[in-house]
Amino acid sequence: MKRVLCLFMAAAMTMSAAFLTGCNDDDDNGDKHAAPTLTLKGGDIKAVHEIQPTMSVVVDVTAPAGISDLTVKIESPCLTAEVLGELGLAQTMNLVNPATAEMAAGLKELGFPVGDEVKNKTSLSINISQLVPMIAMIYNQDSNHNFVLTVIDADKQKSVETLKFHLTPAQ
Repeated sequence: MKRVLCLFMAAAMTMSAAFLTGCNDDDDNGDKHAAPTLTLKGGDIKAVHEIQPTMSVVVDVTAPAGISDLTVKIESPCLTAEVLGELGLAQTMNLVNPATAEMAAGLKELGFPVGDEVKNKTSLSINISQLVPMIAMIYNQDSNHNFVLTVIDADKQKSVETLKFHLTPAQ
C-alpha cells in the first residue's frame, strides 16, 4: 500500500511540475518573441541621408509580439514646437494614441499610420516621402533633422532608431 501511495504521489508531483512549467506568458516554444525592428526600405537606417526634392523614405516596422506603442520624436531647427503646434502636431507624438483628433488627422496627412492601423500590428510601413523633402521647401540653412522612432511590443521589448537627415541649402 505504501508503494502505491508513493507512486501516486510521484505521479501527481510530476504532473504538477509539467503543468506549472507550461504556464507562462511566452509563446508556444517557451521563448519570447523576437524584439521589434525598424528598417529603412532600400537604405541604411543608421546613415545620414541628404534631403532631396524627391526621395523615398519608407520605414518598415516589425514586431512579432504586436505593437503596443510607437512614437516619433522630431528633432529639427525647422520643425519646432511652435511650427508643429500650428499644424496640430507636437515634437513627440504617439502613433498608437495620438493626443488629439487633429493630431491624428495631421499625422495621417503626412504619411504616418495611427490608432488601429498601428496597435497590435506585427508589421507596418511608415511612408514619409512627402514630409522630408518639405523641410527644404521651408528652410534654407545647413542643418540636421532627426526623427527618433521608438517601438515597444506586447512583450515590453523596445527598439529605437533615429532617421537622420541633412539639408545642404540650395545655392
